[in-house]
Amino acid sequence: LSGVLEVANIETLYRRLEQALASTKSTIFLDAEAVEHVDGASLQLLAVFHREVREQGYTVRWNKPSMALQRSARLAGLADWLGLKDSSTAHE
Repeated sequence: LSGVLEVANIETLYRRLEQALASTKSTIFLDAEAVEHVDGASLQLLAVFHREVREQGYTVRWNKPSMALQRSARLAGLADWLGLKDSSTAHE
C-alpha cells in the first residue's frame, strides 16, 4: 500500500486487498511504509477487510505501517481492530 488512500481510489485498494486474500494460505502481509494519507472510507475498507480475513481463519500482519496510517487509525479508534497499536514493525 502506498501514497494516498482515499475514496477516489478505493476501488483499486479493494481489488488489491481481495487479490491478497484470494492468494493467501494463512497470513496476509501488508506493506504500508509508503502510505502518506488515509481517509475514513479507506479505513472502513481496511476494517472490513480485517474482519473478512479473520472470519476465514487468516491473519494480517503489517510491515512498517507509516505514521500517517497509524495516526489515522488511532484517531478513528481503529488501531486495535487493525492490529496497528502494538505492531512491532511499526515506525515510531
